[in-house]
Amino acid sequence: MLAYLVHSLLIILSIPVLIINWLCMALDNLFCPGYRKTEIKPPVFIIGMFRTATTLCQNLMNSDTYHFTYFKFYELLFAPSIIQKKLVNLIIRLDKRMNGAIYKIASRIDRLMFLTLENHHPMRLLTMEEDHSMFCNTLTAPALWMLAPRIFKQFTVLKRYDDQMPESIRKFDMFFYKACIRRHLYVYGRGRRYLSKSPPNSIRIRTLQTTFPGCQFVYMLRDPLYVTASSISLFAQFRKMLLLNTDIKYMTSVSLEMTDLFYKYPLWECSELKGKTLFIVTFNELIGDAHNTIHKIYDNLGIDITEEFERFLLNSKNMVAQHKTKNKYNPEQFGLTYEMFRERFDYIYRNFPDLTG
Repeated sequence: MLAYLVHSLLIILSIPVLIINWLCMALDNLFCPGYRKTEIKPPVFIIGMFRTATTLCQNLMNSDTYHFTYFKFYELLFAPSIIQKKLVNLIIRLDKRMNGAIYKIASRIDRLMFLTLENHHPMRLLTMEEDHSMFCNTLTAPALWMLAPRIFKQFTVLKRYDDQMPESIRKFDMFFYKACIRRHLYVYGRGRRYLSKSPPNSIRIRTLQTTFPGCQFVYMLRDPLYVTASSISLFAQFRKMLLLNTDIKYMTSVSLEMTDLFYKYPLWECSELKGKTLFIVTFNELIGDAHNTIHKIYDNLGIDITEEFERFLLNSKNMVAQHKTKNKYNPEQFGLTYEMFRERFDYIYRNFPDLTG
C-alpha cells in the first residue's frame, strides 16, 4: 500500500515538472533564439558498463573547467531550458547576499534524498550525473526501463540502440539531446567541449558519431565478474529506495545480459574505432595511477593539460582513495563464480590478463 502511494505521488509530481520543462524549452525559442547557433565542439563521452569507475573518471576530468563543461543533475531533471538555468543563476546570486542560506538548506535536503545510495553510488542534484537522465523529459530514459520494465520495455538497454531501436525514436532522442547540449553551452560553456558520462551510451556509439561528428569515447573497462556483482547490488538499492520489488535472481539475469552487451558491442562490433576515436582505460589503471592515466587520456584526445588542472591531478589522491574504499562485493553471494565468467568473457580476460578486482 505504501509503495502504491509513493509511486502515485511520484507520477503526480512528475506531470507538472514535465509540463513546465517543455513550456520553458518552447519559450527559449522565443526569448533566446540565438542558442540554436551555438557551436557544439566534438563532445567526449565516458562510456563502459556500470561500476567500472566511470564516475571517478568523470569527476577527475570535469575538474578541468578550462576545456570541459557538463550538466549537473538538477539541470537534467528540472532545468533543461535556458530560462530555467538563468532563473537558477538569479537565485544563486540572491543566495550569496543571504550568506548561502538557500544553498545550505538545499544541500541538506539533497543529501537526505539520496542517503540510501551513499555507499553505492553517491548522488546529488547539485553535482554532475549521468546525462541519460535528461531523457526522463521524453519518457525514453533507460532508467525508466530499469525501474518499470513492463511499462517502458521498448527503451530497454538490453538491445543495441544503434540498430535495434526504431529510427524515429533515435532521431527524436538525438534531436532533443543536441538541443539540450546547445542550451547548456549557451549559458555555461561557450568555447568548451561537452563532457558526458553515461553507461547506456556504450550501445549508442554509431548514433552519437552521426549526431556529433568528430566525437571521442573513453571506454572504462573492469573485471566483468566484479562489475556484474556491483551492478546487481546498485540496482537493488535503487529499487529498494523506490519501494520496488528487489528480486535478486531477476536482477542477476538482467545484469549479466547487460554486461554482455556493454562489453561486446563497443569492443567487438566497434573494434575499428579502438585507438582512433575510442580509447580503453582499465579500472586498475585509473585507480592505481590516476595522474598518469588522465595524462594518457588527454594525449589520446589531443588535449593539452593546463597548469591549473595539473595541480589538481597532483592533489587528487584523496578522491581516488575514497573510490577505493567503497563498493566491495562478494560475487559468490549472487551465485557468480570466476570459472563461469572466465568462460563467458574469455575474450576480455585473454586481451586484458591483469584485469582483476
